[in-house]
Amino acid sequence: MKDSMTDTSDFERLLREMEAYAAEYHVPIINENGRQVFLSVIRDLRPHRVLEIGTAIGYSALLLAANGAADAHVTTLELSEERAALAYGFIARSPYEDRIEILQGDAGELLTKLAGPYDFVFIDAAKGQYVDYFEKVQPLLTADAVIVADNVLFRGYVRGPVSYTHLRAHETLANL
Repeated sequence: MKDSMTDTSDFERLLREMEAYAAEYHVPIINENGRQVFLSVIRDLRPHRVLEIGTAIGYSALLLAANGAADAHVTTLELSEERAALAYGFIARSPYEDRIEILQGDAGELLTKLAGPYDFVFIDAAKGQYVDYFEKVQPLLTADAVIVADNVLFRGYVRGPVSYTHLRAHETLANL
């Protein structure tokens, strides 16, 4: 951990700054209600190897690193070069910089190149691609891995002609 932010209040200030940035620039981050459920799950599971699909500004990656296991490592995937750079800037100011790896590119392609195993996956990216992401992460999971997907039923983008009942088990968590 970096020495520049040893005080918990410094980290909390960074998170508040990120929340303000997200509000001002309309960057979707996990909302307050969803955040409480998300943090509860992370604190209960204390994952070690985390995969996040959809970095945005790095807000949830920081929450994952801060609330996972003491040795948690987060690999986060972001399509936008601009957002990946912005996320890196925020993450570099945190005590978790050395535990978060940002991979910039198309998640569908990047997922085929990752080795895993991951014990926790957070999907919060292009809603219409969730099923593809879900299928591609399967070989990367530990036997007891948990997958949480944000806004699964968002405007119907995930629903389609195929039955996705295998996602329903996570519906309570998925609709953060």
